Amino acid sequence: MLDVLVYGATPGGIAAAIAAQRELGAGGVVELVEPLHRIGGMIAGGMVDDSNAGNTRAYYGVAAEFFRRVAANYSVTNPAAGCFQGEPGRAEGVFRQWLEEEGVRLTTGETIEFLAANETAVDAATLAPSGRQIAATLFVDATYEGDLLPLAGVPTLFGREGAARWGESLAGQGLCTDAVRNDAVFTA
Repeated sequence: MLDVLVYGATPGGIAAAIAAQRELGAGGVVELVEPLHRIGGMIAGGMVDDSNAGNTRAYYGVAAEFFRRVAANYSVTNPAAGCFQGEPGRAEGVFRQWLEEEGVRLTTGETIEFLAANETAVDAATLAPSGRQIAATLFVDATYEGDLLPLAGVPTLFGREGAARWGESLAGQGLCTDAVRNDAVFTA
């Protein structure tokens, strides 16, 4: 039985798997499952620009560590200088090596087809096409669209909710003042 199963090798999924493995230590068992054969989501798919280059306040923790690792892969000493324009293959390679170093199990080319769940928690997942069943104490949905929610029977809503639904006057809005590239200030 796994301690944690993370579904979706997006940057957030990779960060969640690494953070869980670090929290659990050497005795913990964390597996990251990704439907595609590639990992790293948009960052390793070439969907990164330099809009935050030089803004070291934009990234912290595991994200900052990733960009330092990419910079080191290019032998660049300042991660803010070149890491935001890294090649997709290199970013994926950094992610793969990092997961291996941390001891996170990685499974690619498998989707979660079925979840065994009770009223309060998910107990196990069945993968396709292998049919492999995985029991875990904790499941993390790190997909971009929340793929596990409907499988777990959780009511879901897609799109933006109106302000009246939860009484949020700024629902779906980000009011930006003093908008300067890399230093936007959001106000309420």
